[in-house]
Amino acid sequence: MMKNIKLAFFLLLALNSITMAQNVPSNIDSLKRMVVEVEKKINIQEKELNQFQEKLNFIHTTVIETKEMAYQTDRELWKLGLGWFSGIGALAFSVIGFWVAFFGTTKYLENKIKAKLDAHLNDEKWSKALNTKIQKHLAENELKEKIKILVISNDGDSEKIIKNYFQENKFNGSRIFYKQGSDLNLNEIDFDILFINNMGNKFNLPLIQPKVAPFLPTAFDALINGIKNSKELKKAAVFYFNDNQNRFPDHLDNGLNSSFTNSLASLYHNLLDLMRYKYIVLDNKNFD
Repeated sequence: MMKNIKLAFFLLLALNSITMAQNVPSNIDSLKRMVVEVEKKINIQEKELNQFQEKLNFIHTTVIETKEMAYQTDRELWKLGLGWFSGIGALAFSVIGFWVAFFGTTKYLENKIKAKLDAHLNDEKWSKALNTKIQKHLAENELKEKIKILVISNDGDSEKIIKNYFQENKFNGSRIFYKQGSDLNLNEIDFDILFINNMGNKFNLPLIQPKVAPFLPTAFDALINGIKNSKELKKAAVFYFNDNQNRFPDHLDNGLNSSFTNSLASLYHNLLDLMRYKYIVLDNKNFD
Protein backbone atom coordinates (compact mmCIF):
# COMPACT_ATOMS: atom_id res chain seq x y z
CA MET A 1 0.00 0.00 0.00
CA MET A 2 2.87 2.39 0.70
CA LYS A 3 4.04 1.70 -2.85
CA ASN A 4 0.67 2.87 -4.13
CA ILE A 5 0.98 6.11 -2.15
CA LYS A 6 4.49 6.75 -3.46
CA LEU A 7 3.32 6.06 -7.01
CA ALA A 8 0.42 8.49 -6.55
CA PHE A 9 2.74 11.22 -5.33
CA PHE A 10 5.14 10.53 -8.17
CA LEU A 11 2.31 10.97 -10.66
CA LEU A 12 1.25 14.13 -8.84
CA LEU A 13 4.71 15.65 -9.10
CA ALA A 14 5.06 14.69 -12.72
CA LEU A 15 1.71 16.08 -13.70
CA ASN A 16 2.30 19.11 -11.52
CA SER A 17 5.42 19.95 -13.54
CA ILE A 18 3.59 19.48 -16.80
CA THR A 19 0.57 21.54 -15.85
CA MET A 20 2.70 24.34 -14.43
CA ALA A 21 4.51 24.50 -17.70
CA GLN A 22 1.16 24.67 -19.45
CA ASN A 23 -0.22 27.10 -16.82
CA VAL A 24 -3.28 24.96 -15.95
CA PRO A 25 -3.73 25.31 -12.14
CA SER A 26 -7.27 23.91 -12.10
CA ASN A 27 -6.02 20.48 -13.24
CA ILE A 28 -3.42 20.46 -10.46
CA ASP A 29 -6.02 21.16 -7.81
CA SER A 30 -8.22 18.44 -9.19
CA LEU A 31 -5.36 15.93 -9.17
CA LYS A 32 -4.42 16.87 -5.62
CA ARG A 33 -7.95 16.21 -4.47
CA MET A 34 -7.86 12.82 -6.18
CA VAL A 35 -4.60 11.89 -4.42
CA VAL A 36 -6.05 12.94 -1.06
CA GLU A 37 -9.08 10.73 -1.69
CA VAL A 38 -6.84 7.82 -2.64
CA GLU A 39 -4.82 8.28 0.55
CA LYS A 40 -8.00 8.29 2.63
CA LYS A 41 -9.21 5.06 1.03
CA ILE A 42 -5.83 3.40 1.55
CA ASN A 43 -5.75 4.46 5.19
CA ILE A 44 -9.27 3.14 5.73
CA GLN A 45 -8.35 -0.20 4.13
CA GLU A 46 -5.19 -0.48 6.25
CA LYS A 47 -7.18 0.25 9.41
CA GLU A 48 -9.80 -2.37 8.51
CA LEU A 49 -7.10 -4.96 7.78
CA ASN A 50 -5.37 -4.23 11.09
CA GLN A 51 -8.65 -4.57 12.96
CA PHE A 52 -9.42 -7.83 11.17
CA GLN A 53 -5.94 -9.18 11.99
CA GLU A 54 -6.43 -8.26 15.63
CA LYS A 55 -9.70 -10.20 15.64
CA LEU A 56 -8.00 -13.23 14.09
CA ASN A 57 -5.20 -13.07 16.66
CA PHE A 58 -7.74 -12.79 19.48
CA ILE A 59 -9.71 -15.75 18.13
CA HIS A 60 -6.57 -17.87 17.72
CA THR A 61 -5.37 -17.08 21.24
CA THR A 62 -8.78 -17.76 22.77
CA VAL A 63 -9.14 -21.10 20.99
CA ILE A 64 -5.75 -22.22 22.30
CA GLU A 65 -6.61 -21.08 25.81
CA THR A 66 -9.96 -22.89 25.78
CA LYS A 67 -8.28 -26.09 24.59
CA GLU A 68 -5.87 -25.90 27.50
CA MET A 69 -8.76 -25.23 29.89
CA ALA A 70 -10.21 -28.65 29.07
CA TYR A 71 -7.08 -30.41 30.33
CA GLN A 72 -6.43 -28.58 33.61
CA THR A 73 -6.67 -30.04 37.10
CA ASP A 74 -9.80 -31.62 38.53
CA ARG A 75 -10.79 -28.40 40.27
CA GLU A 76 -10.68 -26.50 36.98
CA LEU A 77 -12.39 -29.35 35.14
CA TRP A 78 -15.28 -29.12 37.59
CA LYS A 79 -15.40 -25.38 37.07
CA LEU A 80 -15.37 -25.57 33.28
CA GLY A 81 -17.43 -28.65 32.59
CA LEU A 82 -15.19 -31.52 33.67
CA GLY A 83 -13.64 -32.03 30.29
CA TRP A 84 -16.98 -33.39 28.99
CA PHE A 85 -15.47 -36.88 29.34
CA SER A 86 -13.34 -39.00 27.00
CA GLY A 87 -11.64 -36.12 25.21
CA ILE A 88 -14.83 -34.53 23.92
CA GLY A 89 -14.10 -31.52 26.08
CA ALA A 90 -11.09 -30.43 24.03
CA LEU A 91 -13.15 -30.24 20.83
CA ALA A 92 -16.22 -28.76 22.52
CA PHE A 93 -14.28 -26.01 24.26
CA SER A 94 -12.43 -25.20 21.02
CA VAL A 95 -15.66 -24.71 19.06
CA ILE A 96 -17.32 -22.71 21.83
CA GLY A 97 -14.12 -20.73 22.39
CA PHE A 98 -14.09 -19.71 18.72
CA TRP A 99 -17.71 -18.55 18.92
CA VAL A 100 -17.09 -16.63 22.15
CA ALA A 101 -13.95 -14.94 20.82
CA PHE A 102 -15.66 -13.87 17.60
CA PHE A 103 -18.68 -12.34 19.29
CA GLY A 104 -16.75 -11.02 22.28
CA THR A 105 -18.84 -12.46 25.13
CA THR A 106 -18.48 -15.22 27.74
CA LYS A 107 -22.18 -15.50 28.52
CA TYR A 108 -22.76 -18.07 25.82
CA LEU A 109 -19.99 -20.29 27.19
CA GLU A 110 -21.31 -20.06 30.76
CA ASN A 111 -24.84 -20.99 29.71
CA LYS A 112 -23.69 -23.89 27.57
CA ILE A 113 -21.51 -25.30 30.33
CA LYS A 114 -24.32 -25.06 32.87
CA ALA A 115 -26.78 -26.75 30.53
CA LYS A 116 -24.30 -29.50 29.69
CA LEU A 117 -23.47 -30.06 33.35
CA ASP A 118 -27.12 -30.25 34.36
CA ALA A 119 -27.82 -32.81 31.65
CA HIS A 120 -24.82 -34.99 32.51
CA LEU A 121 -25.09 -34.80 36.29
CA ASN A 122 -28.65 -36.14 36.02
CA ASP A 123 -27.32 -39.11 34.05
CA GLU A 124 -26.34 -41.80 36.58
CA LYS A 125 -24.14 -43.75 34.14
CA TRP A 126 -22.26 -40.62 33.11
CA SER A 127 -21.87 -39.50 36.74
CA LYS A 128 -20.35 -42.84 37.73
CA ALA A 129 -17.95 -42.75 34.80
CA LEU A 130 -17.03 -39.19 35.66
CA ASN A 131 -16.46 -40.05 39.30
CA THR A 132 -14.18 -42.92 38.26
CA LYS A 133 -12.18 -40.59 36.06
CA ILE A 134 -11.82 -38.01 38.81
CA GLN A 135 -10.82 -40.59 41.40
CA LYS A 136 -8.18 -41.95 39.03
CA HIS A 137 -6.86 -38.45 38.47
CA LEU A 138 -6.71 -37.76 42.21
CA ALA A 139 -5.01 -41.12 42.81
CA GLU A 140 -2.35 -40.30 40.22
CA ASN A 141 -1.66 -37.01 41.97
CA GLU A 142 -1.38 -38.81 45.31
CA LEU A 143 1.08 -41.33 43.84
CA LYS A 144 3.21 -38.57 42.33
CA GLU A 145 3.25 -36.83 45.71
CA LYS A 146 4.03 -39.82 47.94
CA ILE A 147 6.06 -42.45 46.07
CA LYS A 148 9.83 -42.11 46.54
CA ILE A 149 11.81 -42.76 43.35
CA LEU A 150 15.54 -43.38 43.12
CA VAL A 151 16.80 -42.64 39.60
CA ILE A 152 20.15 -44.13 38.60
CA SER A 153 21.86 -43.03 35.39
CA ASN A 154 25.34 -43.52 34.02
CA ASP A 155 25.85 -40.03 32.60
CA GLY A 156 24.77 -36.45 33.31
CA ASP A 157 22.97 -35.79 30.01
CA SER A 158 20.44 -38.61 30.31
CA GLU A 159 19.92 -37.81 33.99
CA LYS A 160 19.02 -34.23 33.05
CA ILE A 161 16.45 -35.47 30.50
CA ILE A 162 14.70 -37.61 33.11
CA LYS A 163 14.84 -34.84 35.70
CA ASN A 164 13.17 -32.43 33.27
CA TYR A 165 10.59 -35.08 32.41
CA PHE A 166 9.54 -35.50 36.05
CA GLN A 167 9.36 -31.73 36.51
CA GLU A 168 7.20 -31.27 33.41
CA ASN A 169 4.81 -34.01 34.54
CA LYS A 170 4.38 -32.55 38.06
CA PHE A 171 6.07 -35.27 40.10
CA ASN A 172 7.07 -34.27 43.62
CA GLY A 173 10.72 -33.36 43.19
CA SER A 174 11.44 -33.69 46.90
CA ARG A 175 10.60 -37.43 46.64
CA ILE A 176 12.90 -38.14 43.69
CA PHE A 177 16.61 -38.79 44.20
CA TYR A 178 19.33 -39.01 41.56
CA LYS A 179 22.48 -41.09 41.60
CA GLN A 180 25.02 -41.95 38.92
CA GLY A 181 26.63 -45.34 38.40
CA SER A 182 25.71 -48.73 39.81
CA ASP A 183 28.18 -48.95 42.68
CA LEU A 184 25.57 -48.12 45.31
CA ASN A 185 24.43 -49.57 48.62
CA LEU A 186 20.66 -49.49 48.20
CA ASN A 187 20.09 -50.54 51.81
CA GLU A 188 21.30 -47.10 52.83
CA ILE A 189 18.83 -45.25 50.57
CA ASP A 190 15.14 -44.82 51.37
CA PHE A 191 13.15 -45.41 48.16
CA ASP A 192 10.04 -47.18 46.86
CA ILE A 193 10.94 -47.57 43.18
CA LEU A 194 14.36 -47.91 41.59
CA PHE A 195 14.21 -46.14 38.21
CA ILE A 196 16.98 -47.46 35.93
CA ASN A 197 17.69 -44.84 33.28
CA ASN A 198 19.54 -46.69 30.53
CA MET A 199 19.17 -44.16 27.72
CA GLY A 200 21.80 -44.82 25.08
CA ASN A 201 22.64 -48.08 26.89
CA LYS A 202 25.05 -46.21 29.14
CA PHE A 203 25.06 -49.17 31.53
CA ASN A 204 26.43 -51.35 28.72
CA LEU A 205 23.87 -54.11 29.09
CA PRO A 206 24.27 -56.97 26.60
CA LEU A 207 22.44 -56.52 23.31
CA ILE A 208 21.86 -60.29 23.11
CA GLN A 209 20.13 -61.91 26.05
CA PRO A 210 22.48 -64.35 27.83
CA LYS A 211 20.95 -67.77 28.39
CA VAL A 212 22.45 -67.98 31.86
CA ALA A 213 23.78 -65.49 34.35
CA PRO A 214 27.37 -64.43 33.62
CA PHE A 215 30.06 -66.17 35.64
CA LEU A 216 31.51 -62.82 36.71
CA PRO A 217 28.66 -60.45 37.58
CA THR A 218 29.11 -56.77 36.86
CA ALA A 219 28.52 -53.98 39.36
CA PHE A 220 25.10 -53.51 37.76
CA ASP A 221 24.28 -57.21 38.25
CA ALA A 222 25.33 -56.95 41.88
CA LEU A 223 23.07 -53.93 42.36
CA ILE A 224 19.97 -55.74 41.08
CA ASN A 225 20.79 -59.00 42.86
CA GLY A 226 21.18 -56.97 46.03
CA ILE A 227 17.52 -55.97 45.76
CA LYS A 228 16.35 -59.53 45.30
CA ASN A 229 18.48 -60.86 48.17
CA SER A 230 17.60 -58.12 50.68
CA LYS A 231 14.76 -58.55 53.17
CA GLU A 232 14.59 -54.77 53.62
CA LEU A 233 14.10 -54.28 49.87
CA LYS A 234 11.66 -57.13 49.37
CA LYS A 235 8.83 -54.70 48.60
CA ALA A 236 10.90 -52.44 46.37
CA ALA A 237 9.92 -52.16 42.71
CA VAL A 238 12.17 -51.64 39.70
CA PHE A 239 11.35 -49.63 36.60
CA TYR A 240 13.64 -50.05 33.59
CA PHE A 241 13.74 -47.32 30.94
CA ASN A 242 15.71 -47.37 27.71
CA ASP A 243 15.40 -45.84 24.25
CA ASN A 244 17.36 -48.42 22.29
CA GLN A 245 15.23 -51.59 22.33
CA ASN A 246 17.78 -53.11 24.71
CA ARG A 247 15.83 -55.41 27.01
CA PHE A 248 16.43 -55.78 30.71
CA PRO A 249 18.31 -59.09 31.13
CA ASP A 250 16.01 -61.96 32.03
CA HIS A 251 18.37 -63.38 34.65
CA LEU A 252 18.14 -60.04 36.49
CA ASP A 253 14.43 -59.47 35.95
CA ASN A 254 13.35 -62.84 37.33
CA GLY A 255 12.00 -62.40 40.84
CA LEU A 256 11.68 -58.59 40.66
CA ASN A 257 8.58 -56.45 41.03
CA SER A 258 9.30 -54.69 37.79
CA SER A 259 8.04 -52.92 34.71
CA PHE A 260 9.69 -51.23 31.75
CA THR A 261 9.28 -48.98 28.73
CA ASN A 262 11.45 -48.15 25.75
CA SER A 263 10.08 -44.70 24.90
CA LEU A 264 9.24 -41.43 26.62
CA ALA A 265 5.77 -41.61 25.04
CA SER A 266 4.75 -44.61 27.18
CA LEU A 267 6.88 -43.82 30.23
CA TYR A 268 4.23 -41.90 32.18
CA HIS A 269 1.45 -44.50 32.17
CA ASN A 270 3.76 -47.51 32.56
CA LEU A 271 5.49 -45.91 35.52
CA LEU A 272 2.18 -44.93 37.13
CA ASP A 273 0.91 -48.49 36.76
CA LEU A 274 3.96 -49.75 38.65
CA MET A 275 3.56 -47.02 41.28
CA ARG A 276 -0.07 -48.01 41.74
CA TYR A 277 0.91 -51.72 42.07
CA LYS A 278 3.59 -50.81 44.59
CA TYR A 279 1.21 -48.66 46.65
CA ILE A 280 -1.86 -50.94 46.66
CA VAL A 281 -0.46 -54.47 46.37
CA LEU A 282 3.05 -54.42 47.82
CA ASP A 283 2.44 -51.78 50.50
CA ASN A 284 -1.23 -52.65 51.06
CA LYS A 285 -2.26 -48.98 51.23
CA ASN A 286 -5.44 -47.17 50.23
CA PHE A 287 -5.83 -43.82 48.58
CA ASP A 288 -7.06 -40.93 50.73
